[in-house]
Amino acid sequence: MNNVTIIGCGDVGRRVAMRWLVRGKRVYGVARGQDTVTAMAALEITPIQADLDEPASLLNLPLQNSLLYLFVPPPDQGDTD
Repeated sequence: MNNVTIIGCGDVGRRVAMRWLVRGKRVYGVARGQDTVTAMAALEITPIQADLDEPASLLNLPLQNSLLYLFVPPPDQGDTD
């Protein structure tokens, strides 16, 4: 494993990211909102702005040789994820 990729890098994701950063790993954080992307960059997490509801935005995620975390909450409405 060369990298860590965190999809849903909000509060919990950033806490996990910090644990890997202090170990010298490159951490990619994936989030939809610009505020979260800005917060990740300030913490030296490599930000990727993408939306799970827009598959085209997910095509170039750095998943090769990455440990993957998924911290995505369920949708606000509906019966399925």
